[in-house]
Amino acid sequence: MNGPRKTLQERIAEELQHQEDSKRALMDLRAQLRERDRKKRNSRAIVRGLSAESYARNNPAFREQLDQATLGFVTRPYDRTLFPELFAATETAPPPHPEEPPQPAQEPSPSTAEQETASQPPHRPPKNQKEPSPGRAPA
Repeated sequence: MNGPRKTLQERIAEELQHQEDSKRALMDLRAQLRERDRKKRNSRAIVRGLSAESYARNNPAFREQLDQATLGFVTRPYDRTLFPELFAATETAPPPHPEEPPQPAQEPSPSTAEQETASQPPHRPPKNQKEPSPGRAPA
């Protein structure tokens, strides 16, 4: 015959373990799906970029549009190094985004004495020491 019957507590513990295992498996499957989608998106970007480059070789008007789009879109310095033919004549810092407000002028920096007093926190006793009560003498 079968072994001894499991108690309700044992059965509950088993079901909770099954739930945890299922949650972990579901998280793994979702991570695999995200990774697959990321790889597919990167592959599409590469293929689309290659096809645009190929088309631009034979169509000067499209080439100019593609270059202008690249000039406006690529802002990170490392990414600009990938297109030396476009960014060699421009400055090294990317142009400000057209939707950003202009930066205000820098105020003069405070004097050294002002910096020292501003950087020092007010004196407070350590938190782990109890302050004496007003009606009691310190021990």
